[in-house]
Amino acid sequence: MDTQEEKKHGISLFKIDYEIQGKENSVYSAGIVAETSEQAVKSLADFLAANIKNFKGYRIDTLAFLGAVHHLSDSVRKMIVGNARVMENAVKTPKKKSVLKKA
Repeated sequence: MDTQEEKKHGISLFKIDYEIQGKENSVYSAGIVAETSEQAVKSLADFLAANIKNFKGYRIDTLAFLGAVHHLSDSVRKMIVGNARVMENAVKTPKKKSVLKKA
């Protein structure tokens, strides 16, 4: 991380500049909200592994603390709560088994 000592700020915004191994000219930047820089890095690694076919790893160029997150706008809060409800309902709703009827 940058030269600032990381302190607990509650929820913070971290910027990670990284390169995906095995891809040329693949420099990306991600803004990740987490409690610690370690959580932000792990979250990015998990996301990349789950979403990139044949993922071989990545290299962090820059990891920076951008600031504490003190408040969410109403529209962002509604999106987060709405998505959480959709996910919760998907887990609660049992999937029906397909039953083929013989003719």
